[in-house]
Amino acid sequence: MRVALALALAGLACAGCRERPRASPRRPLAVRGTAYTRSRLDVAAEFRPVGARRKPAPLPAPSYPRPPAPDRARDSIGTFYAPRLLMPGEPYSEWAPSVTGQTWFGLFAGRTASDLREVTVTIEPLNTLGDSVAAGGRVKVPGKHQPLFLVPVMPGVLPEWRPGPISPALSQQYLRPGESRDFPLSAGTFTLRVTGTYVAGNVTDYELRIVDVAAGRSQVLKAYHPPPQYAHEPRPMPHVVWAGDLDRDGKLDVLVQDDMSELAAHWTLYLSSAARGREIVHRVAELEGGSC
Repeated sequence: MRVALALALAGLACAGCRERPRASPRRPLAVRGTAYTRSRLDVAAEFRPVGARRKPAPLPAPSYPRPPAPDRARDSIGTFYAPRLLMPGEPYSEWAPSVTGQTWFGLFAGRTASDLREVTVTIEPLNTLGDSVAAGGRVKVPGKHQPLFLVPVMPGVLPEWRPGPISPALSQQYLRPGESRDFPLSAGTFTLRVTGTYVAGNVTDYELRIVDVAAGRSQVLKAYHPPPQYAHEPRPMPHVVWAGDLDRDGKLDVLVQDDMSELAAHWTLYLSSAARGREIVHRVAELEGGSC
């Protein structure tokens, strides 16, 4: 009896083992680039990589503006070269080549005539704290009276300047749309003519032309024709800083402040002796001033 009972209990135990459910298969669960595997028979957590992880893109190297070469001076597009035009009283960049002690030619303007004189340029420090001239300053010439503008000898453009009086000449003149000025010179009569729309000291449309009356030709020096959506916004009016026969070839030369902005000034010098093709004058120098 005892043996039979033991055999019966063993059989039941074996039947229970056969009916016991198998362990659930391992199911990988994705967790940000890894597969997490676990079963009832394996209580420890396992992590195995699922493919190679993508490396993050390297950050771009920081770019800092490189200082300009010290042998150039800034123009309106940010490049640097030896200056061809200076305005007394305007700031002079610390990156521009030194002009202190150099001989330039200053245009001293009167009401109806002007005088071109040989002068020595200096750069006055911006303050009295002992700053070096190399840190920038303001353009000036010795003496109480300062010229309207300064020009150097321009190799390849104008090999020399001839000091002395210049007449007729026009200085610091705002020509409104509809106005013009005639200049009878040895090579003929030249006219500065302005068209556009004038609104309470400003303009919504503007064009400045120089006209060679004898040749029947004209050339645009400054044009502002905004699209219709901006036509109602007045802009500051350009003005003729000076006009006359600067290079003494019997034709008209012009210096224009043409920025049409209240933030920074911009001057352009046109010479007739540098004209190309059908041009009456050609741009030979530019200067961008500081903010007001």
